[in-house]
Amino acid sequence: MKELILQRKGHTLQPFDPESLESLKGYHENQPIKAKCTGIKKPRSYRQLKAYWKACEIVADNMSKFTDKYDADWETRVQLRHIGRMTVQGDKVMVECKSISYAELDHAEAMNFFDRAFRLHAEWIGVSKDELLEWADK
Repeated sequence: MKELILQRKGHTLQPFDPESLESLKGYHENQPIKAKCTGIKKPRSYRQLKAYWKACEIVADNMSKFTDKYDADWETRVQLRHIGRMTVQGDKVMVECKSISYAELDHAEAMNFFDRAFRLHAEWIGVSKDELLEWADK
């Protein structure tokens, strides 16, 4: 099963991004496609969120400090002080990071977080923010 992001245009659905267009090419012309749809309420953040996770993956692939994109994500949130709470248990500090979900961040907060995160990621791997975003868009 393929996951596509589609956008309604009049009475038709069209691929929302290049990845969805590429996935759609796997089907034959005029072939009926069965779909279950769920609306994305904030498409402006979808591309940013997707680029963010790809950037975390790029960082993890280029830095031995991280085992995967989730490690890079956690460190990003800590470095950017996107922290919900901290608890001290003995000699250990437990850090709970805030969510970056649509429900938790409004448009302005999301734009600010992602901009700062992309700059931080680029700095970590020694490239410009634009280069990083170019790689994340592939």
